[in-house]
Amino acid sequence: MSQMNHLIGKNKLTKVSLSIGKLKSSLAVIGSSPSVISSKHEPDVTAFDPSHFFSHHSKTKRYTIRDAKIIHTHLLKSGLLQTNIFFSNSLLGCYCKSSSMVNALKLFDTTPQLNVISWNIMISGYNNGSLFEDSWRLFCRMLFFGFEPDEITYGSVLSACSALQATLFGMQVYSLAIKNGFYTSGYVRAGMIDLFGKNYTFEDALRVFGDASCENVVVWNSIISGAVRNGNYWIALDLFRQMDRRSLVPNSYTFSSVLSACATVRELEIGKEIQGKLIKCGAKDVFLGTAVVDLYAKCGDLDDAKKEFSRMPIRNVVSWTAIISGFVQKGDSFFALNFFKEMRKTRVEINIFTVTSVIAACAKPYMMKEGEEIHSWILKTGFYLDPVVVAALINMYSKIGHIGLSEKVFREMEDRVSPSTWTVMISSFVQNQSSQKAIELLQRMLWEGLKPDNFCISSVLSVIDSLDLGRQIHCCALKVALIHDLSVACSLLTMYSKCGSLEESYKVFEQISIRDSALWASMIAGYSEYGFTHLAFQLFREMLFEETMVNQQTLSAILKACFALPSLKKGKEVHGYALRAGIDKESLIGGALVTMYSKCSALKSARRVFDILPLKDQLIPSYFHLFLELFLS
Repeated sequence: MSQMNHLIGKNKLTKVSLSIGKLKSSLAVIGSSPSVISSKHEPDVTAFDPSHFFSHHSKTKRYTIRDAKIIHTHLLKSGLLQTNIFFSNSLLGCYCKSSSMVNALKLFDTTPQLNVISWNIMISGYNNGSLFEDSWRLFCRMLFFGFEPDEITYGSVLSACSALQATLFGMQVYSLAIKNGFYTSGYVRAGMIDLFGKNYTFEDALRVFGDASCENVVVWNSIISGAVRNGNYWIALDLFRQMDRRSLVPNSYTFSSVLSACATVRELEIGKEIQGKLIKCGAKDVFLGTAVVDLYAKCGDLDDAKKEFSRMPIRNVVSWTAIISGFVQKGDSFFALNFFKEMRKTRVEINIFTVTSVIAACAKPYMMKEGEEIHSWILKTGFYLDPVVVAALINMYSKIGHIGLSEKVFREMEDRVSPSTWTVMISSFVQNQSSQKAIELLQRMLWEGLKPDNFCISSVLSVIDSLDLGRQIHCCALKVALIHDLSVACSLLTMYSKCGSLEESYKVFEQISIRDSALWASMIAGYSEYGFTHLAFQLFREMLFEETMVNQQTLSAILKACFALPSLKKGKEVHGYALRAGIDKESLIGGALVTMYSKCSALKSARRVFDILPLKDQLIPSYFHLFLELFLS
């Protein structure tokens, strides 16, 4: 084995010396060519100071391949390249920062005295160029040649594993880092937390975070951003409070993450508190300004959103899109389009998210003219080539009520549309009561070898009233492996119930291992509607036994069974459950309770329930005759 290693080492040294010779020759040619490195404005070679060069460029952070080759030539001529590891590593950094990883690797392979910094520069260079597989291979090579990684190495390799979604490799790297004494390293733990957070194993990320006490802001940022990325917004806000109690100073990255969490859960007051801390810390940049605008816009406070937007000295495409989408969500198309006009005047780059927001602003019956103008602008700018924009245009014309124009857009872009665009077109047919066209388009989609998604299957199932056709769609769902999707399963239950086949409906229900409230509600409603009240109550008891959360739809469905019997006793029990759950005053439950009491001849109870409901307008027409009967009795 030792002889083999000796031979490998010998061959390596031979290759290195040969490569150095070739490199010197080629650079000598470059050096003799005045068109490449000579200029009347450049200093003489003999007066060149490499230390000054690296110091100057590290401050400006600007490197080009030409800069790297010039300094490479000077270092070769001066003989410093092979004797000074600082200069060779600095040159490696030049090549990496100028995105010339091929030249960086050539230099790396011909450097006789590598150290851990050399390896770190190369691994980071590959990461910055999104060459994550090369980064992993270089790390393996580093271990093979017996170099000891440091915390920077481990952190960089964990970042590569995160980008590659290679959780298993990342865990191996983390175990090695712990074994080698980097258990408390913030850089290593942040890398592992980020790996778990980006690959949807947030519980593991929390475990790594809690393994040791840490005052490193980077680690806290990793766990907070991981919580936000995985939809654990309240955990993110709680972590931020813990960070604040420890007197750790947040940075821009921290504030951006928690403001995003507040915006998503519509917590404006908490967001304002965080904004206050942000102002005290003096943190200020375009990303934070955008996060604040987005917070106010998503929480519906558009006056303050406009104020914050007007205070931003620099606005990017994300800032403009945030304010535009805020007005779209509020239903204020006029202001949304006005901001879009202003954005175009400033010549800020416009992206797909901006375009789809503006299209959504025009998706109203009275916005036909504006919609056509935006469509015309999209054709001129080339955004029509993007399938997401095509889908948004189809949806816009559908909501305006011009399904024919939706079809026209679809036909014109049919050779470029994605499966999701077909889904939008099918959904548009369903929304416009063109059920036959929706079914035919699904058939065409299958003939062309495209796989429908869960939304597509669910949309078509909602308009099917033929048992044979429903069974065919059921087979299609099986073939494309969507049968266990909850939305598809719920649609199948409803379809079979609507077609009077409760037996097949229950078979689908039994096949689903994880059932949500909507699935239980659909099955209970089917039994209630067709008079199988005992089965409806049996399912409701099973649901409670499994501790599945009971929502408005479920209680409304079981109340139908109560008045179908009729059973005032059972209805009161359900009413009690709604009271304990705090949802008795919701319009859906309130309406079902009024119906249940009235059908069970308890009109006074029906009136009492009706009187305490906050929103009565939608119930008055339906129940007017009930209360007329009450007053006459």
